[in-house]
Amino acid sequence: MPDFDTLAAELNMTAATLRRRLHEEGATYQGIKDQLRRDLAISYLSDSDRSVVDIALELGFSERSAFHRAFQKWTGASPGNFGAASKGDRGAARSHAGLECGVAKSLRRFDRFCHPAPALIPL
Repeated sequence: MPDFDTLAAELNMTAATLRRRLHEEGATYQGIKDQLRRDLAISYLSDSDRSVVDIALELGFSERSAFHRAFQKWTGASPGNFGAASKGDRGAARSHAGLECGVAKSLRRFDRFCHPAPALIPL
C-alpha cells in the first residue's frame, strides 16, 4: 500500500486536498489502511494455510510482533489462536464468513477515495 504522499500524487492531488476529502468523509488514511489490513488478515488466517509471518509481511508489517499486537488490538485474539480456531472448527470459520464482506467494503471505500465520482454539471 502506498504511503499517503505517494497516494495523493497518484491521484493527481495534493496531500492537503486528499486529507481534506478524507476528513469530509469522516475517515483517515491510517484508519482505512488499518481496516483493510484487519479484514485481509482475518480472511487470510481463516481461508489459507499461510504462516503468520507471511501474512504480516504481505500486509506491510516489518515484524511479526507488530502484526501480533495490531491483530490482538483489532480482534482480541492472537493471530495463531484465531487461525487455529477458524481452521479447526468449521462453525468458527462460518462465523467469520461475514468478515469477507468487510474486506469488500474496505476495498470499495478505498477505491472510492482513489477514484472519486466526477461532479455532475447541471445542464
